[in-house]
Amino acid sequence: MAIDFEADLLHMMQDFGTPVAYGARTFTAIFDQAAEVTGGLDAGVVERMPRLTCRESDLAGVKLRHTLTVRGRDYRVERLLPDGTGAAEVYLHLLDD
Repeated sequence: MAIDFEADLLHMMQDFGTPVAYGARTFTAIFDQAAEVTGGLDAGVVERMPRLTCRESDLAGVKLRHTLTVRGRDYRVERLLPDGTGAAEVYLHLLDD
């Protein structure tokens, strides 16, 4: 029996996601602010890296340095990482208010 990953991903977005605005379009993604070690392991600098997990198909037209709005705040797209299964991670940078 085949697993319908796209349907499972859509259900996860509906259950745990938040609206994301891109121009006039809105899609649903899971938003988090994972901790990331920067400056090498010895430096021990930890910073928050906001990111989205979404369906790759929702990212049509989204490119690096474009702006997405999440929870009323604007973020610049820093990295787009499709995973080959239909999902993607989008690393963001909070724009100054």
